[in-house]
This record gives sequence, structure tokens and C-alpha cells, in this order.
Amino acid sequence: MRIITALGRLEEVVASLCLVGMVVTISLQVFNRYVLGSSLYWSEELGRYLFIWAVYIGCAFVSQQQKHLGVELVQRFAPPMAARITGAAADLVSLSFCLVATWWSVGMLQFLAMTGQRAPALGISVIWVYLCVPLGFALTSVRITLGLRRWLQPTYPASAGGQGSGGR
Repeated sequence: MRIITALGRLEEVVASLCLVGMVVTISLQVFNRYVLGSSLYWSEELGRYLFIWAVYIGCAFVSQQQKHLGVELVQRFAPPMAARITGAAADLVSLSFCLVATWWSVGMLQFLAMTGQRAPALGISVIWVYLCVPLGFALTSVRITLGLRRWLQPTYPASAGGQGSGGR
């Protein structure tokens, strides 16, 4: 379990650093444009790419903590067994989507590798930009898979039946 904990910490740090980098980059661009009267040609592109990385890596981190948005009407008002079944079904649908998206995005990376596309302003291979897509979906798949076992616990969700599930 230490590997899973370290992975969660890494996801949190990477997503946070991407957000901080994005804020710093965009702030620097605003300062340059409005105070110095010149613009940085690469800042908007870098800010966008950092945001994309923060979203996909952050998605896995949020999945670990069961903080994704969800429709919990059934889980709030259904009997505990029905809440467990619908929660597990929702997780299985999410897992299926993430696995398909992982497979599709790996194919997208292979296509990008063949075309040799580069980011216009930064000049880097767009593979580095889009690498976060399969990585984020794969990490989210791992998180959902690990979270599925909670539905097998007889006391989960302990607060179903009118009180809400708390995490989803």
C-alpha cells in the first residue's frame, strides 16, 4: 500500500505544480503585456498545456479520494443494498470508459509519433503534451479498480438510506 500512497502523493504534487506553473506563466504574461508593453509568444501555449496536465493527473488524484461529481440521489434515498449496487455499477461504467479512453489515447500518441507534430510556440513534440491523456486515464482506472472493493464491504455506504454517501 505504500506504493499506492506514494502514487497518490505524486499525482497531487504533479497536478499542483502544473497549476502553480500555469498561474505563474499567465501572470507573467499579463505583467509583460500590460506593464512592459510586450508579450511572451510562448506563455499562452505553456499555460494551456500545464492546465491540461493538471486536469488529467488531478482526475486520478480526485478519484482516489472519491471526490468526483456524481449523481447520488439513488445512494441518498435507496436502501443500503440498492445504494451499493448502483454505486458499484457507476464505478464499473466509469472504469470501462477510462479503459477505453486509455486505449484510444495510446493510439492517438502513436499517430502523433508518426506525424512528428510539434507545438508551434514551444517547439516541443506534442507527444509530451498529450502523454497526460493516457497517463491520467490509466491512473484513474487504477484508482477506480482499487475503490471497487469498498462496495464489497457490508458496512459501505454506512450512511445510505437517506443520509447521503458522503464521498460521491
